[in-house]
Amino acid sequence: QHLAQWKEKPKSFTRAYQAQFTAYAQGAYPFTTPLGPGQSPMQWWEAYVGTENAGILAAIATKLYAAVPHSMADERTMSVITMLNTAQRNRQKVASVMAMVQIRGFYHGERKTRVRKHAHPNPGTIHFYDIERLLRPIDDDDKGRNPEDPNYDESDNEDDIAVPNDDSTNPTEIEPSDSLPEDSVDGEIDLTSSVLEEILADHPVKPKMSKTVKQNLHAKVKIDSEEEGGEFLLQPWV
Repeated sequence: QHLAQWKEKPKSFTRAYQAQFTAYAQGAYPFTTPLGPGQSPMQWWEAYVGTENAGILAAIATKLYAAVPHSMADERTMSVITMLNTAQRNRQKVASVMAMVQIRGFYHGERKTRVRKHAHPNPGTIHFYDIERLLRPIDDDDKGRNPEDPNYDESDNEDDIAVPNDDSTNPTEIEPSDSLPEDSVDGEIDLTSSVLEEILADHPVKPKMSKTVKQNLHAKVKIDSEEEGGEFLLQPWV
């Protein structure tokens, strides 16, 4: 409504618009007024609609803020409209543009999206016998370094330090074995688990049969005495 009063005054409209735009670009009043508490830019511009110093820019700004999309779906739709309504095709009807957007959205939704494979896929469960293969090789620069070098770090070539044994705490010695002990102090860990054995083993372990499967394999099938010695005859079809 504010812009309608300039309909028959093109020269006056041009002068007023140039004056307001110059003030806006130079940061002059009233465009230096900050936003109020809880006030949105849309509300800030609406307050200047119909004023002499910012009425034209306020009317244009409210139209622009009203057309801004507020969701990802709207943003994608507006991007498609911008792509279709180029400068070379700017005389299209609104109905034609919307029809093309709807057709594109229909066929675009039917297309299966391609999922790129991750550059570093999850390796899954890592076993102890895979660690040596997965470790990165030592750089050639670190090989053969002279300990007398001032830049040499002793931590790169540390020897194992023997820990003194305290007689008061003498741990129980466990003899080396190919199988894990069945008795566990901590009841939450099942040392006889095949999964745990497969992770801690230094070589691939063959899958073992569970006790239930073994019992089912060795179980004998009982035949009912009533079925023994019976006959099964097929009667002719009538």
